[in-house]
Amino acid sequence: MSEEKFKVHRPHKMLDWLESEVTDWAYGLVTEHFDVECPSDLNKSQIEEVIEQYEEMSEYAGGDWLALGMRNVISNWENEHDEYLV
Repeated sequence: MSEEKFKVHRPHKMLDWLESEVTDWAYGLVTEHFDVECPSDLNKSQIEEVIEQYEEMSEYAGGDWLALGMRNVISNWENEHDEYLV
């Protein structure tokens, strides 16, 4: 057992990793479901379906991490289309 006080070092690294994982997960779901190479290939109706799921996930207990991945997909689409829906 260590004599030093317990401390979590560099928690931002874990947060970055978690965000990357949920974003990859969300990209995979979207591209597979809509059969596109990139979320920016979605049309407006399709991204609105993604937004619906994002909003639902935002309300789940603990779903904020999953919603973050969906939000990153939506942000990618918004930036590519210069149209901001959320």
